[in-house]
Amino acid sequence: RVLFRSSEIQYKTTSDRRLKQNITHMPSMLEKIKQLKPCVWNWKVDNYYGDGFIAQEVYNIFPQLRGMNCYEKCKCGMTFNDMFIGKECKCCDVESPIQENGSPMYYSLDYGKFTPYIVKAVQEQQEIIETEKLKVSVLETKVSILETQLTALLAKYPI
Repeated sequence: RVLFRSSEIQYKTTSDRRLKQNITHMPSMLEKIKQLKPCVWNWKVDNYYGDGFIAQEVYNIFPQLRGMNCYEKCKCGMTFNDMFIGKECKCCDVESPIQENGSPMYYSLDYGKFTPYIVKAVQEQQEIIETEKLKVSVLETKVSILETQLTALLAKYPI
């Protein structure tokens, strides 16, 4: 039996350890992920519904995800590494950028770039869940002991 796929798209990003240096574990992302505001909207061009994020809001939280490479043209000397650590460009209109010819430059989001941040936040949530489950288990044991003691006391000293 032959199975056919109607279509397949693969996106791959180079990620080999041998091409990287100064590798460290990512800091907490849970608070940043909690700041994201998923929303729904209608596109102006055709009134179709859409869902996702507003790029400008995302860039306020994760400036390194900005699709526009304004740092390549900056008069202020901004670099990608500056943007990555959250420095703001002083010479570009990051809310409503325009191209050199004066037409609007519209932002886009590469949703795949969210993956490491979301995975980190899920890992943090899982640690919290496991810690809370342990606390609940300890409390359930204490309640059980107290119930047993109370039953014994009520049997000995009826109300």
